[in-house]
Amino acid sequence: MATAQPIDSVREMRGLRGSFGNFVDAKFLSVEEVDHCLRNQPKSVNEAGRRMIRYIKKTIPDDFLQLGITLPITRLQHVTTEFSMRQIVQSGYFIAEVSTILPSNLPKSKFSCWSVQIPQEQIEEAQQEAFLVVQGMVPENNAREFEEKFNAQFANSPAFSDASRYGNFKFSLSLSDLLSEYKELHCPDSEPEFRVLGTAMYKQEIAHIVLVHSPTTTQFNDLPFVPIIERNAKPLPFVFRSQEDGKFYWRPESTADVLKMRISKNQCRMRECPVNCSYYDNGRCLHCLQTYTVWNHLIFAFHLPENEPLRIQREKLKESLSACDILDPYMKEGRTYKRQEAGEIIRSLEI
Repeated sequence: MATAQPIDSVREMRGLRGSFGNFVDAKFLSVEEVDHCLRNQPKSVNEAGRRMIRYIKKTIPDDFLQLGITLPITRLQHVTTEFSMRQIVQSGYFIAEVSTILPSNLPKSKFSCWSVQIPQEQIEEAQQEAFLVVQGMVPENNAREFEEKFNAQFANSPAFSDASRYGNFKFSLSLSDLLSEYKELHCPDSEPEFRVLGTAMYKQEIAHIVLVHSPTTTQFNDLPFVPIIERNAKPLPFVFRSQEDGKFYWRPESTADVLKMRISKNQCRMRECPVNCSYYDNGRCLHCLQTYTVWNHLIFAFHLPENEPLRIQREKLKESLSACDILDPYMKEGRTYKRQEAGEIIRSLEI
């Protein structure tokens, strides 16, 4: 008799606007694990959880989640509104807010959160690598037939977009620079530690969150470290540090928020509606020209103890700031701009 899969405890994330997501502590969950834990909670999950279950149902099974692409993490970004951008520029530092994603057994702490930024050339390299994997899964002529749709689907999620749901003003720094600044401020005599804070689950987004903290901070000692392993190890985790060079790598399962095709049973094919769909016609309908799905994201949360900010040298701060377009749905309050308008605001600043 097969052993029942354990059910991870899910915590509801709440903000000023009420419930907005769910969280599992100390683990980086797969899409299937997210589906399992949301479906099997002793109490009904919130709207974000129900939406995620529906999106996952449309996605699984699909070998698009099994391509196993590894991306090096070299840059992080912090995107914000005009008001916050001006505060950062004037002060020369990033302040943190009380987190809603801390493990439930810890007191509230403050973080500065940065998301992964994958350069376009890395996306293109990963796309080519992923399509080679697809060619090994399906007949050659079938792969060629669907190559254009695959390329349109790969890395079309907000995690890979130049635009943002959080504002028009993007601070972009290398991970090494950020870690150097953090070390100088918060642990000058030692190296920062990296732990698995957990998995945040929104309506579509599955975010794995890496905690960065000083080794003198002991409140996170129960959280597991981000694994350090050889790059040729099998299986590789979703986030890891290379034993060879100490660099970070990310292996997202889903790089798409809109699926245009399915890879299943050794075939690429159009996404099909069930026969009982009222719009069904010969295996296709308008519903399945685009299928919204879940997508992976990677966040680095820098712990800022005792209300200390994350200071950045002004010259680096100036070089790091650029304008970006808004991506729907916009998640913040306040005015938004076209990219050109935001760029003009940046050029008018005195830094």
